Amino acid sequence: MPHKRQLEFTENAWRTTLLPEVDYVLGDNPRTTSYMVGYGSNFPQQVHHRGSSFVSIKVDPSFVSCREGYNTWYSRKASNPNLLVGAIVGGPDAYDNFADERENYEQTEPATYNNAPLLGVLARLNGGNSGLNQLLPAKQEHQRRQWL
Repeated sequence: MPHKRQLEFTENAWRTTLLPEVDYVLGDNPRTTSYMVGYGSNFPQQVHHRGSSFVSIKVDPSFVSCREGYNTWYSRKASNPNLLVGAIVGGPDAYDNFADERENYEQTEPATYNNAPLLGVLARLNGGNSGLNQLLPAKQEHQRRQWL
């Protein structure tokens, strides 16, 4: 079992460490691409997601079988007819390359392991000096401990 080390994060360190990462995801990156669908003017248009790849039943109420959905909707090269607003996609590779193509699931799929951590970070950053901070013991108010 690897050795765990304990890091202490002050409020300022929390913000200086995480804000640049959040900014990167939201478009402050070499591609000026937001990896959150619907955020900014340049975001993924071909998200690897069945519900956003097919036409809405409100637009076309006719039945779409799985095979027809794949052949007609999923495999087409146009933008998704339904925006999955707020979803975080896999994002770029190590060299900031990103192929906005529906079949490129590694980069365009909005998986829970991409969305959940960012949701936690955004909730914490939004908390500021009130909100959920009031539920934490006063001793930990200005200094957090994180196990790695």
